[in-house]
Amino acid sequence: SHLADLLSAPLDKDTKLGGKGSDVMKTESKEKLHVYRQQLVEGIHNTNNVVDHLISRGFVSIPGNLYRAITKARIEKERTRLLLDALPQMGEDAFDCFVNALRHVLLSHLADLLSAPLD
Repeated sequence: SHLADLLSAPLDKDTKLGGKGSDVMKTESKEKLHVYRQQLVEGIHNTNNVVDHLISRGFVSIPGNLYRAITKARIEKERTRLLLDALPQMGEDAFDCFVNALRHVLLSHLADLLSAPLD
């Protein structure tokens, strides 16, 4: 797939997947991204704002090739899918930062979904 090619490509210099903490995303966080994927894809209307918030907070480094793919995707839902597919590989900090980014771009209802325990 296109995403697999991006993620297996050499990363730009001084770029790494992950933030300041664990390089492994918790199973529950991955499950939440999977369970609520459709709501996230439908509900995020400006993925670039979410990505910019993740980067500006300095907690998440996004490889340049993935960043370019997200920002150049013509369809918004495709941008969101690319981001959601990449998040688990960025570690647990990425999940927490993603939830905070959703709140920052006024999508608290989506952040609340991801913050609540799975039943």
